[in-house]
Amino acid sequence: MTKLNEMLAYERMEINEYLVELRDSGVVNMFGAGAYLKADFGLDRRDANHAVALWMTTFTLPKNEQPDDGR
Repeated sequence: MTKLNEMLAYERMEINEYLVELRDSGVVNMFGAGAYLKADFGLDRRDANHAVALWMTTFTLPKNEQPDDGR
């Protein structure tokens, strides 16, 4: 089981909020955000990139189903 799978819902929400802040900062193209998750959350490359991909898919959800993560 990977570290991402072992995380609790609030930890995943923390990652989502972090990604929103990272996106808003304009520091990095979000396709490169996995490296920041590796450094700041201790995820391996696979889990970090998967977390970014999961976060990106939430933007295709209807507005009322999108997570309340500060967008």
